[in-house]
Amino acid sequence: DKVMSMAFKVWTCVSTIFILYTAQIKTEVIQCAFMENCVCQEQGQCDIYCSLKDGCDGQKVTIACYPNYPCKVHCSGESSCKSLHINANESTAVQMICSAKDACKGASTSLTCGTGDCSLNCLHYQSCQNMVVDTHMAHSFECNGVCPLAA
Repeated sequence: DKVMSMAFKVWTCVSTIFILYTAQIKTEVIQCAFMENCVCQEQGQCDIYCSLKDGCDGQKVTIACYPNYPCKVHCSGESSCKSLHINANESTAVQMICSAKDACKGASTSLTCGTGDCSLNCLHYQSCQNMVVDTHMAHSFECNGVCPLAA
């Protein structure tokens, strides 16, 4: 009975600490569209959204993740991230989601993974065509959908 009571108290304490720690992790959200720089400025996870057609064209836009934190880039507009180079090598976990036609298409579109888990999600059959992914620093890499040959 005492052992069960002590175990319950320890579990309650650990659960409370986990909930408090989880609540303190911030996520910065950036809506990137035709801006010159879409750069994560705050410590914590960063989610960058490129939802407009040609909105994050790499010839006009620079995307940078915050060092030592997770980063997600959502390319949901047609050709929204074409020619975009995402250098997330100083980030931890990196996820790129290419969900529209030609969203991340092109040999000049590239993702450099960070030091943690890295994933690429190519949800349209042409969304990641010819894209280049550098995984040499990543702990692991996973590609879902119709993946580019250079991933």
